[in-house]
Amino acid sequence: MKAEAVEAVIRGLKRAGVSVATYLPDSLLKELYPALDADPDIRTIPVTNEGEGAAIAGGVFLSGKRAVLVMENSGLRAATEHLARLGLGAGIPVVMIMSYRGELGENNWWAIPHGI
Repeated sequence: MKAEAVEAVIRGLKRAGVSVATYLPDSLLKELYPALDADPDIRTIPVTNEGEGAAIAGGVFLSGKRAVLVMENSGLRAATEHLARLGLGAGIPVVMIMSYRGELGENNWWAIPHGI
């Protein structure tokens, strides 16, 4: 991820009022995580799985603040139960930024099923 893109993401998050970023690191967004950690206006919470991140982001919303969940697109499957219960069950939004893997020509064979 280019430095300009990292800066644009952080600028956009701040403009949107995001004060908490929860994330499960992946290699495609690896430059974003240290920049989020270093920003004094955004509290970062690394998680052990995507569902945990969704639950934390939902809790942040209930506290009256805004959060973002940052993860790889394959994590969407792992977070589905949490996202469904929060969004469909309780009307709690979870904003996500996801890297994309799995397009045709993907160099990592294991990522192809995630995108197709």
